[in-house]
Amino acid sequence: MAQAESLPQGFLSPVPRDAPWAVGPDGRRVSNWTLLREPMLIGRAEDAYVLIRDPSVSRRHAMLSWSGKNLVLAHISTVNPTLVNGVPVTDERELYSMDRLQFGGVHLEVLLWNAETDAETKPHAPPRALAVILAADVVGYTRAWQRDESGTRKLFARCEKLFREHAQAKRGRVLDTGEKGDCVYSLYHSIVDALDAAVAIQRELAALNEPIAHESRMHFRFGMHSGDVVFEGEGVRGDAINTAAHLQERAEAGELVVSARIRQEAEGVRGYRFEEVRELRPGRTAEVIGYRLVAGDDR
Repeated sequence: MAQAESLPQGFLSPVPRDAPWAVGPDGRRVSNWTLLREPMLIGRAEDAYVLIRDPSVSRRHAMLSWSGKNLVLAHISTVNPTLVNGVPVTDERELYSMDRLQFGGVHLEVLLWNAETDAETKPHAPPRALAVILAADVVGYTRAWQRDESGTRKLFARCEKLFREHAQAKRGRVLDTGEKGDCVYSLYHSIVDALDAAVAIQRELAALNEPIAHESRMHFRFGMHSGDVVFEGEGVRGDAINTAAHLQERAEAGELVVSARIRQEAEGVRGYRFEEVRELRPGRTAEVIGYRLVAGDDR
């Protein structure tokens, strides 16, 4: 019993929350399924715990179960695909909080928390989780847009594709930024994964810019922080996003500036090293406002 009580708990949420295909045992629409300790079948079968009434989903599509404290997804369907954060699953895959699942043409999100955090009330409140946010902003985007609207839009789309590819490779995902066309926010489960992705993105963006005329190149500045985020419907807000955005404003083109929390956990890992970023404020001595990434991962 003690082991069961120590299991993380959480729920699956349909995307969007009011999806007509998300059905409970009584046939009524549901906004989430609480994760149980016993195996949970996902599919169109009437005995499925996660009952999805959509023709693109198999009757017995996938199975969720716990392996110790880890939530594991097993793909079952021989016809329709299962994806986690856009990556196909052919057998089993360990899941993390905020993972996006796709079964056929429908989407769900995983939200986990520890059992001691009053799990019974969680499905009725905005879900909160600890995440690493990488914020990236285009330097001089407005000027570039005014000079060449079509070309700027196309180049930004190519850059955003790089962000998505590297986020997926590191178990993260790019967040929906709505109308802000010059920013990319991506979410990760670990600081090292986020840093690895950021460095790879910087490297590929430099290669992408190489054959482009200097005045048409697209340069990003980056900020990173780890902290709480809150999910409300399709939106995400919270300390990590706001702080990451603030840090990227302090970066120069091509630079990554991180918070003290990121530096503390990542210093020395894969050779990552940082230097202080200071800001002189009126009437005060220069204050440390962040840490610039200067080495690591074969930079």
